[in-house]
Amino acid sequence: MLGTIVRKLSPVLYSYPFAPEDVPRPGPFGNLKIALVADSFTTACLSAECRIRSLTPKNYDEVIKHWKPDLLFVESTFHGHNGSWRFLLSKQPKWLRRGEPKAIRRLVALARDCGIPAVFWNKDDGAFFDDFIELERFNFEILHIHRMQTSLGHRRQ
Repeated sequence: MLGTIVRKLSPVLYSYPFAPEDVPRPGPFGNLKIALVADSFTTACLSAECRIRSLTPKNYDEVIKHWKPDLLFVESTFHGHNGSWRFLLSKQPKWLRRGEPKAIRRLVALARDCGIPAVFWNKDDGAFFDDFIELERFNFEILHIHRMQTSLGHRRQ
């Protein structure tokens, strides 16, 4: 309940950085289309090299089905685009998040159903490893860190 209120107020109270979306770039990755669940820094960095679209729990269905990205890239982010993923990806107290994170599960499943590879990058590995390990359980394409394999109980690549 409280998490929903904070997500709705965040864009009003805080000015999130802007990154241009769906702009073809010069270079070898200039036409690579990446759908992102990421923080503003990662979004800005990738938008300089690739065509990106930022995903939210409300727009991912339209972006995946109609824009048809080459890759779904999800990183360990506390906020995501304009705060839309706040309290929805990392481990949170129950009073901040009701139930399991359904939107990210549905997003990864939709990408998989559409033949789009889904990659998870735990950029906060170390300090916030335990906060984001649950995201790895959603069948992303790449699982390569020994600690994640141990925590997840399998050695799939």
